[in-house]
Amino acid sequence: MITVSESVMVKERSDLFSLSKDVVHKSVLMLQKEVSRVMQMSATMKHSLRQLLQAQYHFVDTREHFVRAVSPENVLKRGGYTLTVKNGKIVTSMRDIAVDDIIETRFKDGFSTSLVSKLEVYNENVKRNRL
Repeated sequence: MITVSESVMVKERSDLFSLSKDVVHKSVLMLQKEVSRVMQMSATMKHSLRQLLQAQYHFVDTREHFVRAVSPENVLKRGGYTLTVKNGKIVTSMRDIAVDDIIETRFKDGFSTSLVSKLEVYNENVKRNRL
């Protein structure tokens, strides 16, 4: 014969077992939901990173083309320009050379070597007419 206390114990055990199964089930559902959320975030981050890298690649590529276009060698290739060099360095000012210096003038199709015989520096305060 089952006493009332044993009956209560059996019912409590049954309820406890049922609650235990419910906790496990809800925990699994929560973990699955979190795993799904993490995977979605990971995919979003990969996509965003890929877009950022593509944008940076395009930025660098554009700058590289610009640098190549304005390089002294490519400017000479387009013609209409010369480049003066002294001791392997580009001359950018009359102050970089002196009488009796040997300079090299580069053209698009070759170069010439010259001996500086005269220097005439423009007055920087006087505006020159542009042709």
